[in-house]
Amino acid sequence: MAKSVEPWANREPICEPLPYPENKRVAALWRQMYIDCQEVLYAVRHLSIAGRVLRDERLLEAAKAWLLHVAAWDTEGTTSRDYNDEAAFRVAAALAWGYDWLHDELNSEERHAVRCSLMRRTEQVAQHVMVRSKIHHVPYDSHAVRSLSSVLVPCCMALLHEEQQAAQWLDYAVDYFACLYSPWGGSDGGWAEGPMYWTTGMAYVTEAMNLLRNYAGIDFFRRPFFERTGDFPLYVYPPDARRASFGDQSTLGDPVNLKTGYLVRQLAGVTGNRWYQWYFERVRQSDPGTEGAFYNYGWWDFNFDDLVYRHDYPQVEEEAPVGIEPLKWFRDVGWVAMHHRMDNADEHIMLLLKSSRYGSISHSHADQNSFTLHAFGDPLAADTGYYIAHGSSFHREWRRQTRSKNNLLIGGAGQYAENNKVLNMAATGQIEEAYWRDGDGYVRAVATDAYASTVPHVKRVVREIHFLQSSYFVIVDHIDLEKPDSVQWLFHALHPLQLKGQSFRLNGMKAGLEGTFVYASSGELSLSQTDRFAEVDPAEYEGLERHYHLSAETRPASSHRIVTLLVPYKIQEPKYVPYFIDDQDHGIHLYFTDKGVTKKIEVSKTY
Repeated sequence: MAKSVEPWANREPICEPLPYPENKRVAALWRQMYIDCQEVLYAVRHLSIAGRVLRDERLLEAAKAWLLHVAAWDTEGTTSRDYNDEAAFRVAAALAWGYDWLHDELNSEERHAVRCSLMRRTEQVAQHVMVRSKIHHVPYDSHAVRSLSSVLVPCCMALLHEEQQAAQWLDYAVDYFACLYSPWGGSDGGWAEGPMYWTTGMAYVTEAMNLLRNYAGIDFFRRPFFERTGDFPLYVYPPDARRASFGDQSTLGDPVNLKTGYLVRQLAGVTGNRWYQWYFERVRQSDPGTEGAFYNYGWWDFNFDDLVYRHDYPQVEEEAPVGIEPLKWFRDVGWVAMHHRMDNADEHIMLLLKSSRYGSISHSHADQNSFTLHAFGDPLAADTGYYIAHGSSFHREWRRQTRSKNNLLIGGAGQYAENNKVLNMAATGQIEEAYWRDGDGYVRAVATDAYASTVPHVKRVVREIHFLQSSYFVIVDHIDLEKPDSVQWLFHALHPLQLKGQSFRLNGMKAGLEGTFVYASSGELSLSQTDRFAEVDPAEYEGLERHYHLSAETRPASSHRIVTLLVPYKIQEPKYVPYFIDDQDHGIHLYFTDKGVTKKIEVSKTY
């Protein structure tokens, strides 16, 4: 009441957003427009619910004023689907909640005005989803899929017995949820666009699932995807990790998003999984005070979330994930997470690798075979850069590009990352093998197709990662080409790297990393470091902290084998893992020793 209802009771309704200058989109105005419309949703929804529950005439009159005000906005104007779809989604939802909860408070003329506006706005979204985008044939339009949950379900429920088309549109949404959802993953519960778009997708679909369950008795939470999808943030976006995942992230660099925690709690209520409740409690502790950040306030209200959750679900007791799988392979999306001691942030080591059949489509990046490493409370091999805005120079030229990843360039070229969706979908990777055996983890990933359009002479690109004794990592890269070319082995960090010979050292706030190029078939690598974001407009990161980018370049050759040793350590406990190489026969035999135990890795020679 104090934070989510009363602020709107005496406030003048927000003015209808103005057009962009010359009708050309400006990121700051686009964001302000959708936040204004989100506030309209908050005002209508929260005043309507509180007014009806409390039978408070003051709140009901305020709710009506807001509802009729927004119903008068031009349905073909600045908040139409074609002009600003994020604004359109929010306005449609506000009309649906207001029409539903205030129906008996409106006279016939007021109902007609609200219903006509709601119907037209719902029609705009249905037309885009079903006729233009055709997500039942080509399911990779992220916004269109989300609009099923955020618009079609609540709006069609509100219109169901008054508008014949509403039943058809709602049937379409229900069929999609039953048969195709989610296009971004499968029964493993993964989400190819990454944890931030898992969050935006789940935020709306769980609300729609609750509405359908309570209203129609259709319980989509019983589908395998919903039973397991809480595992995805748990393993790839754990509560203590920062800059350790993949895909577009508006919260890049911040702790795990609060909404992610609230959604995992929702899934705890659905499944009874106590690890999910632990996740929620840790996120709530680590990310306080961000409720008003644009990536929260412009999208959801946590007081409303609490109200709905406590109405629909029981409280679940938390339990630390002591018994989690040390290696989790999300086969549906091609992500592998390896963990040691997730239950204790001070001891936690996490490596995440991605090689996905979804390529660089939508909010995915050109990052097949990329990895991130987070240990002892610090991002080490990090996902660097900043989220300025989707489509900004930073987004196009750095964040989406392979040059920003802990990955490989071939002759300076990365994987395909431009805007041809056919080529995006063709730039794929694949996890060939992943397992945990005898205390060690192993994953083998292939990214040959991801380079096919940018490096026509590529034959094979394979990356193997060994996680040995839950302590250190050995990365083996195999690159075979039709003609000689150089390879650039890339590593990105938040702190300067100390380069020496064939090694580099990183010291962070809580943890450090010793990296050594143990073997390179073409001879010693040439190491260099920069703190610039290549090809990005410097004005976009002026005044922001610099990040550091290592390139280790090979000599030109038709085949390359690169073996890299990465040893993370607590900052007060530097660590060294000794090794030696035996290359007397047709293979390269590498031996690594830690804690009195020696491990052997064999690498084929290039001939």
